[in-house]
Amino acid sequence: MQNSVAVFDRLEAEAGQAIDWRKVGSLRLASSADRWSEIRRSMTLAKSFGFDADCHMADGSGRHVHAAWQLVANARLRGTLSAVPAAESD
Repeated sequence: MQNSVAVFDRLEAEAGQAIDWRKVGSLRLASSADRWSEIRRSMTLAKSFGFDADCHMADGSGRHVHAAWQLVANARLRGTLSAVPAAESD
C-alpha cells in the first residue's frame, strides 16, 4: 500500500508529465471470513502509514455499508475498511 502511494507521489516529477494523482482514500469490502481478517490487519497497517482508517462489521444485510456508500449493497458482505489520508497539519 505505502509503496504504491510513494510511486504515485513521485511519478509526475520522474515522468516530466502532469498526472492527476489525488490521495482520496479507499474502500475495501470483505465477503469471506478470510478477507475480513485481512482487512482488519490492513487497518492497523493503514494507520501506521498515517491514514484515518475504520473497520465496520456487517450485520449480515450490508445495510451499514449501503447507508454510507449508496452504490454498495450486498447481503454476503462481512465488513468494510475505509481509509483516507489523515489531514495534514500546518
